[in-house]
Amino acid sequence: MTERKGKNITVGGDLPFEAYFVESKNSKKGLIIVQEWWGLVNHIRDVADKFNQEGFNTIAPDLYSGKQTDEPTLAQKYMMELNVEEAIKNLKSSIKFFNDRGIDQIASIGFCMGGGISLYAASMGIVNSAVSYYGVLPNATVKYENIKCPIQGHYAEHDGATESIQEIEDILNSNNIYNDFYIYEGTSHAFFNNEREEVYDKKSADLSFQRTIKFLKSHI
Repeated sequence: MTERKGKNITVGGDLPFEAYFVESKNSKKGLIIVQEWWGLVNHIRDVADKFNQEGFNTIAPDLYSGKQTDEPTLAQKYMMELNVEEAIKNLKSSIKFFNDRGIDQIASIGFCMGGGISLYAASMGIVNSAVSYYGVLPNATVKYENIKCPIQGHYAEHDGATESIQEIEDILNSNNIYNDFYIYEGTSHAFFNNEREEVYDKKSADLSFQRTIKFLKSHI
């Protein structure tokens, strides 16, 4: 197992929670990593480490309070039980955690459920930009018309989540909000997750990562 670059911390606020934090001492840019429906698993810590190597302070809040699973049925249960407003409070506390360290340019990036929450955070105006990987959020509604910050999306060709892209683009474009969305040919949901061998697509994952880094360095 690769040695971790960050550490597990407790973040205070209205609802104290655990998180994984990786510091970049030479950067004032922060990135909130929002988990998939599995929980705060090693893959999400790997993602936080990976983006930290590109010069970002990263934090991954544990939205499930320690629960995690690799069983899809249980993961779906956890996702449906999630109180999205409480998850947003965790993101706001993560932002304050960054602010207290002099980090005031902050973006969110999320995967699957986390992608939906990343867009939800953008709609609430709490981040400077947001990235969504095949975002879904079945237990809350994102008001895309409220989004004022730049948005980037990465979606799979063979995935129901991709059906929402046109609507999102139309709303953002009508409000003159910068956005770029990509659909990766031949891929399925969760193609970025290298722990899901049945769907992982290295070529698309690497390309999407390069595009995300370029976007984030331009918009936070």
